[in-house]
Amino acid sequence: DSGGGEVILSRLAPRSAIRPHCAPTNLRLTCHLGLAVPPGGGCRIRVGADWRTWAEGRCLLFDDSFEHEVWNDADEERLVLIVDVWHPDLKTDDQRKRHLEKELHGAYDHLKTARFWRDTTESGH
Repeated sequence: DSGGGEVILSRLAPRSAIRPHCAPTNLRLTCHLGLAVPPGGGCRIRVGADWRTWAEGRCLLFDDSFEHEVWNDADEERLVLIVDVWHPDLKTDDQRKRHLEKELHGAYDHLKTARFWRDTTESGH
């Protein structure tokens, strides 16, 4: 777990759940974009003490270091796109690398050279 940059397509079968769990650190925020959400509020997520539901085309953003769980009580599957992003308090490359395991520093530097990378050192974002 590198803290940022992971993208997952998450499918949750009808009448199923994901047990309570949490990330080991708060280096990232997690964004869930609802792609296919059964109507009626049968799909829900708990983060800490708060329960929310997904909506198609809408995002839920949360700190996944808080305990969270997911339920799909509907008869249809739920599909969300999950995007993990750096925590906004980690604004520079140096701040981010300080929180990575040493063996990931080279991979982080390599990603900076990719065309899609936006340099955050000067802008502070």
